[in-house]
Amino acid sequence: QCLQSSAKDYPASLFGINSDGVTLNTRSIQFAIDHIHQQGGGRLVFDVGRFLSGSIHLKSNVTIHLLEGAVLLGTLNPLDYDRKGLTAFILCHDQQNIAITGKGVIDGQGREVARNVVALVHKGLIKDAFRNDRPEVPIRPMLIYFRSCKNILISGVTMRNAAAWVQTYDQCKNLLVDSITVDSRAFWNNDGIDIVDCDSVAITNSYFDSDDD
Repeated sequence: QCLQSSAKDYPASLFGINSDGVTLNTRSIQFAIDHIHQQGGGRLVFDVGRFLSGSIHLKSNVTIHLLEGAVLLGTLNPLDYDRKGLTAFILCHDQQNIAITGKGVIDGQGREVARNVVALVHKGLIKDAFRNDRPEVPIRPMLIYFRSCKNILISGVTMRNAAAWVQTYDQCKNLLVDSITVDSRAFWNNDGIDIVDCDSVAITNSYFDSDDD
């Protein structure tokens, strides 16, 4: 792993990111990630609180660090999630030296989000094959979807309640997943972790309780 241990810490509060669990922080969190990336890297540190957001895109040399008591909370509105091949809460494509660390929680509120996806399909606002009376995986947000990234560290965090697969790493290189907890039985296809065509992967000291793979 080539992650910078001496990189600067940036508190989420510096960017006006709200911890009340109600204010939608998508744009302020993305601004923070982009700023840290442009400054050469560092950690975006979330202290105790509930930080509501739609999709965010992680960038090279940036770490999301969740202190104990911090919850990164997915919004209930499916239209606030981005789809880039697949839909996810935290997306990352073609980046390097990235990490999600700490003793905090990523909670996708997946059961409610999936029900809201179903409602949008019934309204004709989202097109989907809708097999077995449930929307297919690509339109339901997973918690993490990283594609074609390298030097990745996922450490310490708890992941809960995805609307689809919990986390997918696709065509990535040098991935370490260590000491995480996955607790996700929110909806169909709650795969605990999916490793797809990756090179040099280690998954250690972790606990998975999920409704699929």
